[in-house]
Amino acid sequence: MNFTLDEVKNLFDTYTIKKKENGKFYVSERNNNTCYGEETIVDYVKFAYTWIRACQYNRKRPTFDLSVITDDDYYNAFNNHTEKLYEALMEISRKYLKEHQNMISQDELKEKLSYLNYIHTNDIINGLYSNERFLKVFEKWVKYSLED
Repeated sequence: MNFTLDEVKNLFDTYTIKKKENGKFYVSERNNNTCYGEETIVDYVKFAYTWIRACQYNRKRPTFDLSVITDDDYYNAFNNHTEKLYEALMEISRKYLKEHQNMISQDELKEKLSYLNYIHTNDIINGLYSNERFLKVFEKWVKYSLED
């Protein structure tokens, strides 16, 4: 895996994420319900869903239910603008994590990506940092990308 936005899209297109009664997460393939509980694949799919949610951040939506992924949500997560943002965001985050052994701050990441001129850059960053769970999923994703 080379951790591109296309791969994030493929993870989202291929798997759904579910929770067992004991609170453990697992993923299943959309087309055949084959289930996987390995931590790595679960973490990968969690990031795909987190990316979609981050791209929903501060956008007008036809429903308040964030678990409903609309065609607009899907487009907003996987278009040319978000691809450029994603690539730059990952490059900066990888470098920072490698050098400092912790994630770059939200404000510093916004500052470093201000050159992109994409109207939703700050919103997506705010979405990734909007709660501790999303930030942990994002950090794990960046760490996995460094191992590859």
